[in-house]
Amino acid sequence: MPVTKTAKKELRKNIKRRKLNDQYKINMKISMNVFLKKAKKWEKLWVKDIADVYSKIDKMVKKNLIHKKNAARKKSRIARAFNFMWNKENTKNTKKSKVETKK
Repeated sequence: MPVTKTAKKELRKNIKRRKLNDQYKINMKISMNVFLKKAKKWEKLWVKDIADVYSKIDKMVKKNLIHKKNAARKKSRIARAFNFMWNKENTKNTKKSKVETKK
C-alpha cells in the first residue's frame, strides 16, 4: 500500500482510470460481438455497422489500451465477415458459368 500522500493520490487516480479503461474495452468487445453475431445469423449488415466497430477499435488504439497490430487483426476479422456477407448478398441472383481451361 502507498505510504506518502502523493502515492495515495496516484493510487486513487489509477483506480479511476482503470474503471474507465475497462468500460472502453467492454464497449469495444460488445460492439464486435454484436457485429459478428449479426454476420453469423445472416442478418443484413450495413456500412454504418462496420464504421461503428472500426471507430471504437481506433479509439482504443489512440488511448493506448490495445496495440495497433491487435487492432489491425480485429479490424481484419470484422472486414472478412462483412465482405463475406456482402458477396453472398450480391451474388444470390447471379449464376456464374464454369469455364474450364486445359493446358
